[in-house]
Amino acid sequence: MKFWRNPEIRKIIFISFFITLGLFLLSLLLAPQHKTVIVVISLLWLLLFISFEYQKYKKIKRLNDDLDKILFEEKLFPLDDYKEGELSILVVNIEKILLRLKESNDRLLQDKNYLSDHLADVSHQIRTPLASLNLLVDRLKNSKDEQEKRQLIQKIMLITDRISRLIESLLLMSKLDAGAIEFNLNKHDFSALIDQVLNNLAINIELKNIKIKQNVKGKTYADEFWLIEALTNLIKNAIEHSNENGRIEIIARQNIFGSEIFIRDYGPGISKQDRAHIFERFYRGDNAAENSIGIGLALAKQLIQLQNGEISVKSTTKADLKSNGSETTTGTTFHIKFYHRVI
Repeated sequence: MKFWRNPEIRKIIFISFFITLGLFLLSLLLAPQHKTVIVVISLLWLLLFISFEYQKYKKIKRLNDDLDKILFEEKLFPLDDYKEGELSILVVNIEKILLRLKESNDRLLQDKNYLSDHLADVSHQIRTPLASLNLLVDRLKNSKDEQEKRQLIQKIMLITDRISRLIESLLLMSKLDAGAIEFNLNKHDFSALIDQVLNNLAINIELKNIKIKQNVKGKTYADEFWLIEALTNLIKNAIEHSNENGRIEIIARQNIFGSEIFIRDYGPGISKQDRAHIFERFYRGDNAAENSIGIGLALAKQLIQLQNGEISVKSTTKADLKSNGSETTTGTTFHIKFYHRVI
């Protein structure tokens, strides 16, 4: 029997036996009328002790069997049969450990599924322009028309630029996911930040003759480089969805909670079904630009959140105008909030 093979049990019973034997030998020195009582009490004490240890051993063995079943997914939480007794504290701690392990396992499975989906998206995003690139190169080799060659070369340059931007964005997102980028948060003037972003997008703005209306004042607490990166993606998105000769409004200000930025365009707006997904990686809505890779908004959101900020979107389409009389124009507004640091 496993109970008797347990070294701890044998040690305790061995000590108990010698205590009982000592009491028995002591009884030999006493009066005859006390000998029987001492012997009976000693034997009863020994039997009760063995019985108590055996019951405790059975509970521990049952707990061990339950843990084996949980390990092999034959039993689920909780361990309901151990609510009382000295094992209850041990069981509570074991349940906490098992729950932690289960949560860690679930996160690992989620990360595995995310990585699988992410790799599939990356593969698709790179494979599509590469296929177009191969076709254009074949046409370029067979073309004898100089004008056609120039057009093909221009298209090839656009595709290679898109692949380059895609790879750079993917590398940046991977670094952000791995926590490999350190943010240097300091106070910065909104006006200097917005001017830098608009300088980065000067050609895009000029090509569509976009009018930029600014109401920028105050400061914000953020990483200058990465905030400019996030705002560049957001304003570039606004430019892409604005009409020729359109306008974009940028409002930046401080408030009692921190600071906030509004970026509004007057384009066609984002449909209701797209609004819930626009910050997802590789998501391209109905009105996505032809050369969009579906990363810019996701990257902007991640950069903002890592600087103690949050971003939301409000949009109005023609369909919304018909159903909501309070709105008069279509367009999209991104609202960014940065909160004061809590020391």
